[in-house]
Amino acid sequence: MHSHELPVSSGLRISAAPETSFTETPLWSRFVNLTQQHRDLDCTISALADSSDELLLARLKKRKLRLKDEIERVASDLRLAAAAVS
Repeated sequence: MHSHELPVSSGLRISAAPETSFTETPLWSRFVNLTQQHRDLDCTISALADSSDELLLARLKKRKLRLKDEIERVASDLRLAAAAVS
C-alpha cells in the first residue's frame, strides 16, 4: 500500500493511506484553518515590519508562535491517525 504525502505550509509532511480521507475530518479542517491563520499573520507581520508599533509587532509574533505550536500538535495527531489506519 502506498501512502500520499500531504504537504503543509509549515514544512511538516503528513502521510495518509490512499483510502483515508483526512481532508474531510474536523482535525484536518482545524489544521487547514490554523495554517491559513499562520500565513495570514505572517503577511500582516511583514506588512507592519516598518511600523513603529513595537508592542503590536511583538504581540503578533507571539501569536504566530502559538499558532505554529498548535499546528505541530494537530499535525502530530494527524500522523497518529494515519498510522492507526495503515
